[in-house]
Amino acid sequence: MLRVIIGILLVAAIFCAVLLKLKNKGITEKLNLDISETEETNESSKLKFFINKKVIIPFCSIGILVAFCTTLSKVIVPKAVNRIIQAENRTNSDGQIKGINLSNNDKNVDLNSVAKAGGEYVYLKATEGATFKDSDMDAYYQESKKLGMKVGAYHYLVSTSSPEEQARNFYNMISKYDWDLIPMLDTEVYFDGLEDYIKRFKDEFNRLSSLKLGIYTYTSFINKYLNNADKEIYNMPLWEANYNGKPWNGVGKNKFVNLVGHQYSTDQHIKEYIGNFNGDINEFNDKILISNE
Repeated sequence: MLRVIIGILLVAAIFCAVLLKLKNKGITEKLNLDISETEETNESSKLKFFINKKVIIPFCSIGILVAFCTTLSKVIVPKAVNRIIQAENRTNSDGQIKGINLSNNDKNVDLNSVAKAGGEYVYLKATEGATFKDSDMDAYYQESKKLGMKVGAYHYLVSTSSPEEQARNFYNMISKYDWDLIPMLDTEVYFDGLEDYIKRFKDEFNRLSSLKLGIYTYTSFINKYLNNADKEIYNMPLWEANYNGKPWNGVGKNKFVNLVGHQYSTDQHIKEYIGNFNGDINEFNDKILISNE
């Protein structure tokens, strides 16, 4: 397409140069074009075509403009519109990915039916506090990977042990696995010093791991307890729970700058299934992928 434009401009420039050259020789002051009407009679009629510098430059300018506009309307604009449509389609597909989250509280989960129904992402509870390790995590991890699903892990934050101990417990549990989704800090119980705990947990985890740490919490929890938090917390990727049954509706209306997921349904609130699974149901965008950090 760029070659077409360059070619058009080059031809127009050559044409202008030729006409200007003719003028310099005194020919363009008056150009007579003889057209022979017949070979039998030697009579001819003359068509006089007068060209001067007042005509050449505007004529060339109009020609270039017409050629450029034609190229713009037939080549550039359609391609640009097509690229916009493709980008929008890519956003719609890549930006809304169904997923679930599991812990030892979920039993007899049919992950195969979840995958067949379009569930692509799975978050697994790994740890809680300073000592608890979810005994079902490994089995869920292995099965999810076999089904081609992308997997992430989360830690449930409590106040009964130091955030540093909890971060080490989490890291020691997940460091043996190959994760696809950024690790999450599940924050849904308020206690004095919560913000300090979050930041200290994050600092210790970042000391141990190069992975970015996200945070999971509820809309109401944010509004009540994290409405005036430190900027360091607001910069954490947010997985927001709001059980309104409509993905991406009613979330992201806070000071967090990077919304990566919405938990919009659970068996305790809205009855919705992915395959045979009726538990916590989410939609995520591709910013939750470790590969996109």
